[in-house]
Amino acid sequence: MRISVVIPMRNAADTIDAQLEGLASQDYSGAWEVIVADNGSRDGSAQLAAAWADRLPELRVIDASERRGVSYARNAALRAARGDVIACCDADDVVQPGWLSSIALAIPKWDLVGGPINWTRLSRAKMILPRPKQQSGLRGDFGFLPFALGCNCGMRTEVVRELGGWNEDYIDGGEDAELGWRAQIAGHTLGFAEGAVVLRRQRATLRGLARQFFDYGRAQPRLYKQFRGYGMARTPWYTIATRWLLLAGCVWALLLPSPLARRWVRIAGMCAGRVAGSIQNRVLFL
Repeated sequence: MRISVVIPMRNAADTIDAQLEGLASQDYSGAWEVIVADNGSRDGSAQLAAAWADRLPELRVIDASERRGVSYARNAALRAARGDVIACCDADDVVQPGWLSSIALAIPKWDLVGGPINWTRLSRAKMILPRPKQQSGLRGDFGFLPFALGCNCGMRTEVVRELGGWNEDYIDGGEDAELGWRAQIAGHTLGFAEGAVVLRRQRATLRGLARQFFDYGRAQPRLYKQFRGYGMARTPWYTIATRWLLLAGCVWALLLPSPLARRWVRIAGMCAGRVAGSIQNRVLFL
């Protein structure tokens, strides 16, 4: 089984070396390649990635700058891939030993797989741990089907090509849910690769964290608009009201130690993104 490891990258000079070092430690004995899809980096990321060519099998850094977005970058890599399996990770995270072998073991059982996410080891700032279901690597918290996070997933190449790749209308978030749901609706199976662990890097600043979760929130109304006909439910009005009241009542959390402040910023960013996405997509999903 030949595997194509796909890494979308944009201005990742501070982190790409750690991810490629993680890949260099893999023990997979089959054939594999690494495709870094550079989505318009201006910080020398492409040159840093290319310098690993003698330490990684068939490493290629391809130009994926024609259109901004993680979906476009992954699709560019998908077009260049020569593997039977696509394994996805991000330029700012770190795959752990055994990651690739675990995906290879799981793929014969399922069409798409996700693996465990560790949210704390790479984070400089302290944080309140996500719920256990988030740490499993398979998310299911949109009131719809589960999906594998884009930073840690694998899939049969023929399946993702049959589906047309990632939806490029999703630029900064939601593309992993969209692809996973579309695959399951088409009859493909989703599973869990327990040994495929990825260390996830949290944004270090409150501003960066707010921007990240704003983008995540903004994608959710688009997902609802696309999948409501398949059973995705709208957020109940009382849940929306309670969320905003709690945010308003707990704004003082910004003055408290980092974990509580970061939690408030994550929730506030997500809520603000949902409002923006609802307006943009003309749906009520606040």
